[in-house]
Amino acid sequence: MLPSRHPGHRDWHVKLLPTHVSKAPVWRLYMKSAKELGERAICKSSFKVLWTQLLPHIRSCRPHTDLCWQCQQNNEQLIRSANLLEERKTAAIKKQQDHLQLVQKERAIYNEMTAACKKTCDDYQLFIGTSPPSSKKIRMHYSFDFAQQL
Repeated sequence: MLPSRHPGHRDWHVKLLPTHVSKAPVWRLYMKSAKELGERAICKSSFKVLWTQLLPHIRSCRPHTDLCWQCQQNNEQLIRSANLLEERKTAAIKKQQDHLQLVQKERAIYNEMTAACKKTCDDYQLFIGTSPPSSKKIRMHYSFDFAQQL
């Protein structure tokens, strides 16, 4: 279970299972344990009903998306365009394809930058440490995750 209060849940007593764990895998684990112990087990639907009655404070966490805002908007447009005219469907698909091509270019530039920085470190046998600002004529790339850790 994840600690503390979670967004979307007003009740602080709620405990959320990680996104990769739903009631079904817990039921399968229960079935396996019951079988190993030679005990009679209940069916999945009864298990879920009992869970809701006896453990209302333990819930499955919905997966969060790692898509950018534009991808989310484009995907929503694609889903909503199912019953629309072909022109609007085609426009929504084109918009998503254009965005994905732009993202691929950005990713390629990012990979080139990080590869160049790795080469710089290898060439100059650099290591992370303290040195005066602008003391070396080199270029480095810091990722957002790295900056968060500092």
